[in-house]
Amino acid sequence: MYIALTVISSVVPYALILGVVSGVVGAIRGSARAHWLPMLCWLFFAAGLFDAAVLVYKLIVTYQLQQMG
Repeated sequence: MYIALTVISSVVPYALILGVVSGVVGAIRGSARAHWLPMLCWLFFAAGLFDAAVLVYKLIVTYQLQQMG
């Protein structure tokens, strides 16, 4: 459960940033469907997953080190 919360908490900031960028692009261009917006979405999603993977790895290593004494 803790790992799931860690993953969610690391992806949420990227989603918020993407929402702000989408709103700005939509206001400037008059449409939220800019050509590069899907690529930006995947970029933020990948960055969030990478960040989550690093956090989970750190949690696993920390847990293993604690078990070793």
